[in-house]
Amino acid sequence: MLEVFKKYDIEEVLPFAVDPLLPNELVKNKIRRSSEEFQNSVYRNYDGNKVKMASWRYQVFKKSLKCVNCGIEGEYFQLERHIGDKSFHFNLYAELDGKPVLMTKDHIVPVSKGGKDEINNFQTMCSTCNGEKRNSKDYSRSFTDQKPRIATKGNIETLWGGRKDSFRCYMCGYRFQVGDYWRWVYTNNVEGASGNPIVCNCCDGEDVVERWKKLVNEVGEKYWWFVRR
Repeated sequence: MLEVFKKYDIEEVLPFAVDPLLPNELVKNKIRRSSEEFQNSVYRNYDGNKVKMASWRYQVFKKSLKCVNCGIEGEYFQLERHIGDKSFHFNLYAELDGKPVLMTKDHIVPVSKGGKDEINNFQTMCSTCNGEKRNSKDYSRSFTDQKPRIATKGNIETLWGGRKDSFRCYMCGYRFQVGDYWRWVYTNNVEGASGNPIVCNCCDGEDVVERWKKLVNEVGEKYWWFVRR
C-alpha cells in the first residue's frame, strides 16, 4: 500500500531528473553513497522529503508525457512512498473523468523477448494500456505489432483508455463485436498522428496513417473523440 503526499507540477520535478547511471558512476569514482556530494547529485529535497532523481521513468517522461496508445497525457506528479518504506518517490498521473490514471514506463520489446533496459526501448504508456499489453500471453499482441487480429470477449470488456464501451475503430467509431477484424496502426509518434489508432477492416488501408492524422487535426487532438462525439 502507498502513502500519498503532495502533488507537484511537471516543471517542479522533470527538470531535476538526473542520469539513471549517475549513482554507479559516482561509486566507480570512489564517491561514497553517504557522502554529501553523492546525496546532492542523486537526491533532491521536496518539502523536507528526500527523493531519488536518478530514474529511467523520469527520462522516459521527459521524452513524452503521453501514452503511446490512447494518447492520455500525464498532468502532475504525486509524492508517494510504500508503507513501511523510508524512501519517497514520484509517480506521474493523468486524469480521466476526474479520476487519476497512473502513467508507466513500458518496454517496447519485453525483456523476455530480448529487449534491453535502455532509453530507446522505453515508451510512456498509461497503466490501463500497459495492463492490456502485459496480460497478453502472446507478444504478437503488443502495440508495436500491426498484424490483423480477431476481436475477443476480453478485448471488448477491457477498459481501453479507462473507459467502458471504448473498443471501437478510431476512424469511424464502429463498436467491435466478437470475431471482428481489427488492427493496431503503430504510428511511432509520427508528427500529427497522436496515439496508435485501432482500425476496422473497412477503414484500414495503405493511407490509414495519413487519414488518421487528418482526423486528429480536425478534432484538435481530443483523445477518444469517437466516444465523445
